[in-house]
Amino acid sequence: LRSEMQAVATRLGLPMFEPHITLVGDAGSLSNEKMLRKLARLKGTGAVPIKFAKITAGKHPGQRPPWNQAAVAVVEENDPLLRLRRLTASAFQVEARWAPPLERPHLSLAYAESSPTDDLSAKGCAAFGVPASFTADTVVVAEVAPDRSPKSIWRSCQQDAWREVARISLM
Repeated sequence: LRSEMQAVATRLGLPMFEPHITLVGDAGSLSNEKMLRKLARLKGTGAVPIKFAKITAGKHPGQRPPWNQAAVAVVEENDPLLRLRRLTASAFQVEARWAPPLERPHLSLAYAESSPTDDLSAKGCAAFGVPASFTADTVVVAEVAPDRSPKSIWRSCQQDAWREVARISLM
């Protein structure tokens, strides 16, 4: 999947990022040690089966998608995924909700800023074929942008500046 994402990003001139399903958008400003301690609460909670429903852009009818949901593989909700999201939100003391406007679990495939005359999200969606399913067995905390503003996050993605802070096995 990462190779396919890289090929589409290169062909369409889009930034590349790690394939991921966001459980919580902002884990707060903690030291790496504290972040790892919070993440350790998820160890041994079990792998999560992931099944994709469709590839789309996260948007409301008649609107352009936000850059961070330009092309996504929508994930079917299941009990293990919902449990992991609740546990993650509890560990980091944040609200358990999926990112708007899609407000459904999804694997981001392409980030793009579309203009009214050139919809890169439609091109990105059409370019992808994803596996029907896979098993998620790892949770990662990544620092995307220090100030966490949408503009700063977009710039970090364009510069491939994601930094892994902590990783834990769900097994």
